[in-house]
Formats: sequence, C-alpha cells, structure tokens
Amino acid sequence: MNDELIRMINKLQHVKSIDRKKEQLYSLICIFLMRKDFFKLNIDIKPYFDEINLEFREYVYSNKSLIIGRTVKKINEMNDLELNKLESDFIQLINTKLQNYGITEQKEESKLEKKELKNKKNYVRDIVKRYNIGERDE
Repeated sequence: MNDELIRMINKLQHVKSIDRKKEQLYSLICIFLMRKDFFKLNIDIKPYFDEINLEFREYVYSNKSLIIGRTVKKINEMNDLELNKLESDFIQLINTKLQNYGITEQKEESKLEKKELKNKKNYVRDIVKRYNIGERDE
C-alpha cells in the first residue's frame, strides 16, 4: 500500500495540467484518508489538515465521507497557486506520515519478535530441569 502512495506521488509531481493535477490529488487524498493504519480516528486527521491549510468545522471530522467531500470541494475551488502549494504541502505530509509509519511498523515488529522469543521454549533450560543438572545431591 505504501508503494502505491509513493507511485501516485511521483505521478502527481510530473502532471502539468491543472485539471489532471486536481484529479490526482482527489484520488491521493482519498486513499490517504481511508488508511486505518494512518488515522485510527477521524479526529486524528484534523492536525494534519490544519498544517496544509485545509480547515473545516469540528462536525466535519465526524465522518470520513464528509471530510473527503469537503476536501474535494475545496480542491476544486482552488486556483493554480493554491493548488501547487497544497500539492507540495500534502506531499511533504505524506512523506512524513510514511516515515513515521515505517518507524512505528519497525517498533511493532521488534516487539513481536521479542514476545515470540520470550514465549519460545528454551530447550537447554528444559534439559537442565529434566535431568537436574547442576543440582547436587548430598
């Protein structure tokens, strides 16, 4: 899924037509917002949208469909300069989120590995216990 976002970002950066750029931004934002691993709750979207100057009223953040609809509407109303600024800010936001996701993903994998190692049987310890090695009978 991350590869798809990166591919779409690269494609967006090479688009010259404003209408085509808007279409690419629509799809990129929709895919980005629908990722549950990026935004567990809808309200988590608000700080990121504030960073890229897409500000909505609080009730908009109660529903992802409403967030997407308002975002598409705002993008559609933007002129060339606003659209280019949004594009660069949004690409930077996605890159930051992907980096944070990668770090979080690595931490979760290392936690899983540690848990698996902890739960894994220690055969040496089992043999020592089974044959009472190291215990002296006096």
